Parts: sequence; C-alpha cells; structure tokens
Amino acid sequence: MDTSLNSFKLTKLQFILKASDGINLPVYKGSTFRGGFGNAFKKIVCVNRDKDCDLCMLKGKCVYSYVFETPPPSDTSKMRKYPFAPHPFIVASITDMNKMVKLGFGWPMGVFELIDFVGLDTMRHILEYLHRENGDPRYAPPLTLKKLVKSGDLGRKPGSKGGFYEYFMAGEKAKKGDG
Repeated sequence: MDTSLNSFKLTKLQFILKASDGINLPVYKGSTFRGGFGNAFKKIVCVNRDKDCDLCMLKGKCVYSYVFETPPPSDTSKMRKYPFAPHPFIVASITDMNKMVKLGFGWPMGVFELIDFVGLDTMRHILEYLHRENGDPRYAPPLTLKKLVKSGDLGRKPGSKGGFYEYFMAGEKAKKGDG
C-alpha cells in the first residue's frame, strides 16, 4: 500500500472577507469561496504570473494546475470529452452539505444530522472498526470527529454538549460554527 498519504496533512482555513460595497452572492456560496481561494492560491504559487496556464511550460509540474486544472487520465474512455478531471473537494457549510444530501438523495436528514442522531462517539467507533478490519485509510476517523468526541460533543445524546449542531429542547437545533 502506498504510504505517501500517511504524512499528508489537512488544514482548516478560515477566511474573513469584508466587502467595501454591497455584494450579492449566489445561493451556493462555495463556488465563490473556491474561486477566491483559487485566485489567491495561483498568485502565491505561480512562477511566471501568466494568466493562461495552458501556455506555461511548467504546467505539468505546477501545484495550482494539479489542484484546479487536472487533465483526465490519457487512457480514459469516459472523460475524454472533458478538458479537466473532476476535483474531489467541496467548499460548503455543514448546513449546505446537509441540504445537498437531502435534496439530491431524498434522505430525511443530511449526513451531519445523521451523525449527530447516531452519535459522534458511535460513528468514531464504527470508523475505527472499519479502518482496523480492512486497513483502508479512507475509513480512519477524521481529526475533527476525534476532537469533538474528546470535548464531549457526542450529538443528540443525554449529557452531550452538542455535535455538529447544538441541541436545546426537543426538536430545536441551532447551527454550530457554521458561517
């Protein structure tokens, strides 16, 4: 198994934006934030400061191009019509992700609501078991989940401080850390 991902680190970034004039964001704000991040990322990593990456002789080795403009594999039969491969990252709030799952799959609750319902500690135990049994790093419990459980945020359980949402009275929930 490839061990190069064992040292891979993730970082949670918080952006504070102040508009000098009134702005209207689309319903899905993630695309705006992703575009802003991409623009800032390109300014930092681009050696040539070219606006058009296709003309750059370093495109094949550029981290910006790899993250945002990955070409589909040359031997693919399904993606040959597309200039770029899909990118497996989403910039969305917990509430937006829950809405996407409910609307997209017709589920009665979103993923984070379901984890709160089952219990964050239970979810951590399930992931630890799956990871231990098959060794697949995709099943390793995320650090965020471990931190929430350690701090007493167990979801909708008696004595819990909350979960991905804070719970007050029966059926009432408020967003927690969801901008």
